[in-house]
Amino acid sequence: MAGTSFWKGAMAGGVGAAVMTSATAALAGTGIGAVFNLGQTNTVNARSTLDGSVDDAQLAVGNTGTGPSTTALRLAWPSCRRAARRS
Repeated sequence: MAGTSFWKGAMAGGVGAAVMTSATAALAGTGIGAVFNLGQTNTVNARSTLDGSVDDAQLAVGNTGTGPSTTALRLAWPSCRRAARRS
């Protein structure tokens, strides 16, 4: 009977480890193809594109903060590049 209890515990431990490994990978959010985590710094060295077909703005960004430097969107680029392009 003790052998059966061991295998049940080993199986439960293996399943638990697999769940934790999957959850950790899903929360990582860094690199190409990773999850984009809101409220955290996300790093990727590739272009990101938002495509779709809607009758309104494709992306809406809001900020209800009231501080002196509150903004809804901050863009940064090297000074050697053109500022912005609209299409």
